[in-house]
Amino acid sequence: MFLLKLILRKLLGLGLIVLVAILCSLAASRIDQPAAADRDAEHERQHTASRSSQWPKVRAAHLAAHPVCEACGSKGSKRKPLQVHHIIPFRVAGQADADGDGLSNELDPDNLITLCIDGVGHCDCHLLIGHAGNFKCHNENVVRDAKRFREMLAGQTCDPK
Repeated sequence: MFLLKLILRKLLGLGLIVLVAILCSLAASRIDQPAAADRDAEHERQHTASRSSQWPKVRAAHLAAHPVCEACGSKGSKRKPLQVHHIIPFRVAGQADADGDGLSNELDPDNLITLCIDGVGHCDCHLLIGHAGNFKCHNENVVRDAKRFREMLAGQTCDPK
């Protein structure tokens, strides 16, 4: 009984990291990859319609400075490129800028994090860590959770015996 309580305490201490790891393994085995790609393309189309004209330059500069997924270390690919995720959604928390559209934090480099859509173990870090598994949600702890997930992956060892 003591051992069981100790194991449960350790798992609960990991919190979201354990949940994300479980979701990643389920996603790798269950998500239909073409459907996931269509979903990501639709998500990007919806966001593109209301973007600042400066967004492509800001996005490119961010990816040049942060060229890997901050959660799993994936470099992305042409078919599944890295995503630049807003830590605080620009439609939710942006303060009105000069033209009053409320998108001022869209271009703030301190509000961006690089996440992948098909990284280590086919994990969709953008969806699972950036949006807590649902594109209608946002994870306000995305930076912390990405760092924890990366540390968890770095701590893994593989013994081929």
